[in-house]
Amino acid sequence: PADDDLRRRFFELSLSLEQPLDAARLLARALQATSDPEVRARIGATLGIVYLTAGDVRRAQAEFESVVEAGIDESAVLVSASSLVEVFAEAGDPRKLADVLEVVVRLEPPGDARVAAARRLARVCDEIGDSARGTPAWEALLDSEWEDEALERLQVLYDGAGRQEALAAILERRAGRATDPAEARQLAFRAADLRSSGARDRDVALRSWQAYLDVHGPSREAHARVLPLLEQEQRWTEVDRVLRAEVDLAPPDERAALWARSGQLRVAHLDD
Repeated sequence: PADDDLRRRFFELSLSLEQPLDAARLLARALQATSDPEVRARIGATLGIVYLTAGDVRRAQAEFESVVEAGIDESAVLVSASSLVEVFAEAGDPRKLADVLEVVVRLEPPGDARVAAARRLARVCDEIGDSARGTPAWEALLDSEWEDEALERLQVLYDGAGRQEALAAILERRAGRATDPAEARQLAFRAADLRSSGARDRDVALRSWQAYLDVHGPSREAHARVLPLLEQEQRWTEVDRVLRAEVDLAPPDERAALWARSGQLRVAHLDD
């Protein structure tokens, strides 16, 4: 029973001779004859395939589910879960389909098969309203050809779950991929705003806004966020630099007040 190669050759020969029931009887005996959990898992997965080939979906499902529930041999679990995907899809059972797709996404190595399973799981979770399992499915689609769609969906999911740090990271990633500069600035601004509002100390908040300004240039909206933080930290040289940048962006009737504010700051804090 423990000889995987011999069992595989017999299985392939039986199927080539269209004798799946003979293979099923032998595998069932082999399953009863071994107590090794890993061997039992591999035999169970193979037996499930044989039953499925013979058209006995009920027995195939029972064998596959037993292997998945035991969760002992990952290769056998992956084979069983992948087979159950089609069983539950054919049966029209989206919740059980989501269960096994989740297993496939977890165990399948990076590549087209994992992407396809993740995309299918994401769609099924949308259908049944299961955001808890839908979120990791969409996350698995990052760095794939479906990344833009995944980013949009994750933005909604993270926002709804109140996951500010994760949402900020998604917004930054979308900003980096945006082809429209105005859209990129808008996304990056919201990301910086989230990081700043969720920061436990002002230095972290300041770094978020500085990163935004470094990439997207001066902005009155960003200046309005960063100036109070700099003043609270008493970083007067940087306050003055932001005020002077603000002069260039402000309408003419506001510039005199900004120059006056800069002058007062220089006298009071910079000995100028």
